[in-house]
Amino acid sequence: CKIIDLTNWIYVPPPEYVISTKPTSTILRPGDETNIELQIKSASKLKSYVFLSAEKTDGMELNFLPTRIYVPPHGTTTSLLHVKALQNVEVRPYTLPITATILFPTEAILRNSSDVIANSLLAGTKENLDLVIDVLKPFTMEEKIINFYNSWFTPITGIYIAISGIIAALFPSFL
Repeated sequence: CKIIDLTNWIYVPPPEYVISTKPTSTILRPGDETNIELQIKSASKLKSYVFLSAEKTDGMELNFLPTRIYVPPHGTTTSLLHVKALQNVEVRPYTLPITATILFPTEAILRNSSDVIANSLLAGTKENLDLVIDVLKPFTMEEKIINFYNSWFTPITGIYIAISGIIAALFPSFL
């Protein structure tokens, strides 16, 4: 006859998870959007599921892709956080609290046996992370022209100079 306690079990020490973002902070302007990689690393031998959420923030749209992810034992997994600064966003730094609700099964291995008994209840923990996003004022017309010039004409000029140098080296008599 075996006697088993199937009440909620607690892991001692508790499982550890580390949440980080790449990049750690972001700069946006009204109308800009970007993807930020959210990384969850497990330092435990448990199979876990993470549910991601963030507080609603005026002037910002936040979407996790996906919102529910599996974390393997002693492994790392990622999710993307798509951030969009709306046109009416206030120009200032924002601290966006991100919450990861982590659920893992509770189970026990019987002594002198390979039998595993799983509890029907899941244990869980929460990890929080603050993501900093600086919202700057929109570009002026002069800044837009300079950015356009730097992104199009500067590389074209560099290519022209490189091709001219190659032609001059191969065919010096044409100069």
